Amino acid sequence: MIIPLGARQTFSINYNPKNKEEQTASILIKNNDLDENLYTFTIKGAGTSGITYPETGIYGNNILGENSINIITRKSYSLRAELIEGAKLKVVILTSEDIWAKDPLGWIEYDPNNIGGMFGATGVFISESKNNDMNISFWDGPYTKTIEIYENDSVTPTRTKTLSISN
Repeated sequence: MIIPLGARQTFSINYNPKNKEEQTASILIKNNDLDENLYTFTIKGAGTSGITYPETGIYGNNILGENSINIITRKSYSLRAELIEGAKLKVVILTSEDIWAKDPLGWIEYDPNNIGGMFGATGVFISESKNNDMNISFWDGPYTKTIEIYENDSVTPTRTKTLSISN
């Protein structure tokens, strides 16, 4: 951008990261005024993942939501997330007990060997769609399940959640 002599110019800097860590950047503004130095200033801020987890979905309470919910076996729950364009999500449900996942809206089952919905081991689901929901049920408690949530290609979980399942 070139600003004519004696003029003023307003500009905006957009910051739209896809991770939650604080980022710092330096802005350098060159000029051709011989008695002025380079203008330098630092900006910083934390982003968001671009992913939200509503408390409810089509099938009931959302197991990915922030609130704790009492999970009762053989009852339907939602596995729901809303993603901004470009965001990615992988959800891993660590288990040795059976879970039933069906009617995926926006989710892709990561393990092609588990087509049909019943998992006797770990269930892995991925999505890049704007709106996602899936009907999920848990079989014959009591037990706990850990959910690992990987946002935007993270190699370590960005969030974990433990569910207590009862009969």
